[in-house]
Amino acid sequence: MARSSTRQPARKISEAEMAEAWAYAKDYYKNPQVIDDYELLSRYRPEVFHGYITLRRAAFNDEPGAALTPKMKELIILAIEIARTKTNPPPVGHAKRAIESGATPAEVAEVASLCILIGGMLTYQESGRHALRAAEELYREKHEASKNGPAASSGRTSAGSARRRRSG
Repeated sequence: MARSSTRQPARKISEAEMAEAWAYAKDYYKNPQVIDDYELLSRYRPEVFHGYITLRRAAFNDEPGAALTPKMKELIILAIEIARTKTNPPPVGHAKRAIESGATPAEVAEVASLCILIGGMLTYQESGRHALRAAEELYREKHEASKNGPAASSGRTSAGSARRRRSG
């Protein structure tokens, strides 16, 4: 039996809109596996991929009028991922982006510690320790590179600062 629906079909996403969504995704994620996963979804449901990226861009707004800084947003998302005991993969991406946005390993440790209160030590064992380790490693790399001068820097920046440089 066919399902009937009174809902309108999804709006067709233009090539320009998809190209803009892909540019944002590739700039933000910098992870070939994530991009491959999104390409799979987009192959069958481009409107879902585009809708998600549109929501992400709005939620991670880093315009001057934004109430939260990119650092705070990354720490909040990291807390949610740790509290949910995200393991596949562990929440290292937002930990690294928090560091790139100016957070310290101590701040990431405090986020992980708060999650223990909500979800127990399992949140740390399954997720938090991976986030903290990734944050500590990137922080150390960034500070060693800054001691050795700009030529030693990896050149990685947060997506927000890269966009500000291009538009400024």
